[in-house]
Amino acid sequence: HTVYAFEPTSSSFARLIHNLRDQHVVFSNGSLLGQGHRSTQRNQASRNVSGNVVAFNAAVSNHSGKAVLWQAGAYGFSNSLGGLKALPQSFSSKAVRATVDVLTLDALLIGREEGVFLLKIDSQGHEYHVLRGALGFIKTHPVHAILLEFYPKGLLAAGVSTLDLLYMLHQELQYQCFDIGPNASPRALTLEDFTAAYPPTGLTEYGKWTDLLCLDFRLT
Repeated sequence: HTVYAFEPTSSSFARLIHNLRDQHVVFSNGSLLGQGHRSTQRNQASRNVSGNVVAFNAAVSNHSGKAVLWQAGAYGFSNSLGGLKALPQSFSSKAVRATVDVLTLDALLIGREEGVFLLKIDSQGHEYHVLRGALGFIKTHPVHAILLEFYPKGLLAAGVSTLDLLYMLHQELQYQCFDIGPNASPRALTLEDFTAAYPPTGLTEYGKWTDLLCLDFRLT
């Protein structure tokens, strides 16, 4: 299998490359492919590289180009494309603004007919936009599982309703999602009751959040 990894900040990307080398993982630097060429040429090149991991110094969204990312901490412990309101106040007061490259999975994965086994998204509330930029691929190729963070504070900061994300996963893409966080309910909940269980404020500076594992049982 090939792993596509994305780190938008230079510090986080440098740590990724360091860790890959330290663990003797074969990898290619996708960020160096096709520099100065059109994105379609770059995407074609990215499909032909060798290595177990293809690493990109870029963010993933619903559009390609540039975007403003707020970075808190020297190593980007908490980053956000959704603005400062997506970050805890203790982080946002020290956050720095950076302009980063962004791309879509629809564009990157052109020609990968075998699909993707696992799509993992942890983008501090930008999950909806990442999925929007991958809808074309997901609807036409097998993507067996989607593992993502459900972070209402970040979603609202990005102008997205928490239900919009769940409706897209359940209704538009027909995945069945399971709460795999430590506070998961032992019984099935409606989408509305589930969102009510995870308010964007309270408990911690992040509000309440969890992780979702979404499966496409049509592929089993």
